[in-house]
Amino acid sequence: MRLICSCVVTALSLTLFACGKTSTTKQSVSGSSNSEAGSTNPRITLENVKQIKQGMTLQEIKAILGQEPKSNGSAGVDKEKFSWTDAAKKSIHLTIQNDKVSGLVSFSDPIAGPLDNPKVTKENAAKIKKGMALQEVKAILGEPTSVLILFDPAKGTITTETYTWLNSPKQSSATIGFTNGQVSTLSNYKGP
Repeated sequence: MRLICSCVVTALSLTLFACGKTSTTKQSVSGSSNSEAGSTNPRITLENVKQIKQGMTLQEIKAILGQEPKSNGSAGVDKEKFSWTDAAKKSIHLTIQNDKVSGLVSFSDPIAGPLDNPKVTKENAAKIKKGMALQEVKAILGEPTSVLILFDPAKGTITTETYTWLNSPKQSSATIGFTNGQVSTLSNYKGP
């Protein structure tokens, strides 16, 4: 159980770090929660994240994502952090500076891979090498449990994809970063 909490905290920390998000929960811009009670927002997708461009206004982004964001507070002078999360726990985080998108946009998706993946072992994690494709890593570790994607709206490109694999019964996890579809950060393995 401690491992699951650690993995969740790690994934959230990556998301929060990437977007400069604080842990303080605040009301949304409209004064209501951005979560559509018990429903999944079909607009919280990687495809829609890729439509976000540097310099877009919050109103333009709301038109793409179809709901009010949650304001996560100030990120400095004329900067505010916003997030969109649906009932399936997919989320998008970004910063608005001087009323326009500024910096990287993150997209998090709990892919729904297995939480009890027996392939998540120290031995298998050691087989992962820089330059391997995601399909090669999946052949070793199986389906991932979640992914965090960082998107650069100024360039219109994904900068990194960080996948996590879990084996809750064994209290083990592996987190691997990909750039341009290849392993760029070797496995951060935790467990026995």
